[in-house]
Formats: sequence, structure tokens, C-alpha cells
Amino acid sequence: MNIGIITINYGTNYGSSAQVYALYKKIQEIKPEAKITVINYIPKRYNFRNRYLSTNKDLSGLGKIVYLLGSAPLKYLNENKFISFQKKYTILSKRIYTEQKAKKLYGDYDVLITGSDQVWNSDYNKGFDPIYFLSFSSNNSTKFSYAASCGKDSYNINEWAQMNRYLKTFAFLSVREKSTYEMFKEKGFTKCKLVLDPSFFISKEGWEDLAISPRKLIKNYLLIYCLDDDESNLITIAKKIAYEKALKTVIIVYGHVWNKYDADITLRNQTPEQFFWLINHAEFVVTNSFHGVAFSINLEKQFVAVKRKKYNNRLDSILSIFNLTNRYMTINSDTKSILEIDYSLIRSIKQEWIRTSERFLNDALNKV
Repeated sequence: MNIGIITINYGTNYGSSAQVYALYKKIQEIKPEAKITVINYIPKRYNFRNRYLSTNKDLSGLGKIVYLLGSAPLKYLNENKFISFQKKYTILSKRIYTEQKAKKLYGDYDVLITGSDQVWNSDYNKGFDPIYFLSFSSNNSTKFSYAASCGKDSYNINEWAQMNRYLKTFAFLSVREKSTYEMFKEKGFTKCKLVLDPSFFISKEGWEDLAISPRKLIKNYLLIYCLDDDESNLITIAKKIAYEKALKTVIIVYGHVWNKYDADITLRNQTPEQFFWLINHAEFVVTNSFHGVAFSINLEKQFVAVKRKKYNNRLDSILSIFNLTNRYMTINSDTKSILEIDYSLIRSIKQEWIRTSERFLNDALNKV
């Protein structure tokens, strides 16, 4: 049996690398005889210009040239850390860039799976990308989604008409956010299932086995993991909590090569394995990332979440599933009133959701 996984695996994002690894390993466990391939699709938004010749700094002329000459090699080296991780732990295909190439190489695979990142976010992907809807498959393939994320709560009429056509070609549907699940049910996709992000398929011990300590060993720290929004509020909240708990602040960042951060220690461009170590050994985590929250729950960390400017339904969903919506904090929140999470209550919720998620994956794979 040939099984192809397509997801947003490319780029410098710890959550993306973790979820594709975890999904690959779970499918391998269910179908050990199968040949499983992560289809290494590179969308247009990851073209050379966007990856190496863009900057979030207000620069022009010689200043911009100097910045790009200095940052491009570092971006390249950092990118390869994530590629190396996937090559080490999965079968990662050669890069493909077009639907035609995907169809030629993988169109006749027995099973094609899309998910579990924001494959169906029409904002993030600059419109719907047909490849993330497995448009390249032939009639010989069984198509399904695992924990596909839309990242947003609604679509306009034209977007939904397009999505509706795509979804009708799937044999099995599952999504990661409650809002998406409810929207799909309302639109008539009543067999759609709500499942956990695949990173939960890997136990705390499983992530520990992959973890590698950073070169600078750190103890007694609060970890700050921030995505691409303005991080100032998040860091302010983190520093308040760290002061009250007598912890150092450690921020882990990637891509922003020379930015300065108001934290005790800035760790730049760590490998995925170092990220796993850092979050596992943190005394506390402050994050606005979905996978920052997912890892905190899975590794039983004390944490708080800070909303971003958009795509917060992902955080809403996972915190709601685990009855942890009280972990949201704002710049005006009283950090002294944070209650400690009792993970003896969370474990049973997690195990039940893992069983539900495994059941969906088992059923889909075994009905092919």
C-alpha cells in the first residue's frame, strides 16, 4: 500500500515539523507494511524571493542589500535544520512545485491524506491551494483529511462554493477546530469528525526521546514562544510571571535574525529537537502559538496563552477541549491569580480524545 501525506511541512516552524512527524509515525504504527511518503510540496508563497529576498525591516538601498546579504545565508542554514529533521524521521520526497508533478508521481497512490496544519486557510495560503485538497489524485486513490485546519471561522460565498466542491471528493473528513467542525456539519458534512492534532499521538516520553539540549544549558526558566505578531505584550506578561516565580525568561525565535528581545536569554534558530527539550524542561510557558499550547498540555507544563491578532479559533478550540479556557491572559490580567493546572484531571480528557482520534485514523486506513 502506498500512502502519501501532504501538509504544510515546509518552512521554519516547530509545530509544522512536529505534526508531520507525529502523523507519519502513527500511520506507520497502524500500517507497518505500507510505504508512507511525506509529499514535499513547496507552494508559491515559499518561492526564492519570499524566502531569502524579503525583510520585515523598513530598509532601502544599500542598507537593505547589506541586511539581505547577511540574513540570507542564516535563513538557508536555519531552513535546513527543519528539512534535516524531516529527512531523519520520515520518508520525505523530492521537492515538487506543481499539481502536474504531484499527479504524475503520487496521483495513483492508494491513500492520500491532507492535514494537519492550516491547509485550508484561504488567507494564510493566499487563496485555496487545490493541492491541499488532493486535487492531483486519480480515481484509484482514497482521499481523506486528518485534523485539517481552516484557521478561520467563516468563508465568503465564493470560497465556500469552491471548498464544497473539493470536500465532496473526500471519503473521510476530520478537522482540528470546533468552529470548523460545526461549520462543516451545518453545511451538510455530517460525517466529519473532530480530532486532536497528531502531536498528541506522541507521548511525553516519545518527545523526550527526540529532545536535544541547547548548547547553553539553562535551568529554572520560563519559556516564551511567540509567533509572528508583535511580541511586546506577550513578553510583558511573561516577565511579570517570571518575576513572581523567580524564573529567568528565555525566548525561542527563528527567522528574525538580528531582532532584539526583552528577555534574559534569546535562543535563535534552534532545531526542532532543541525546541522539544526547551519546552519539556521549562518551569512555565507563555505562548500565542497553537502548538505551543498543544505541547504544553501534552508535556504537562504550567502555561498561559495570549491571543494573536487573528486565527484564534485554533487556541479557542484546544483550550475548550481540555477545559482550560481560563489560561488566556491579557496585558491587564492579574498574573498573581494564575491557578496551577491539575493534570490528573487533564489526563483522562486527553486519553479519551486520543482514542477518538486513533479510531478515526484506524477506520479510514482499514476501510481502504
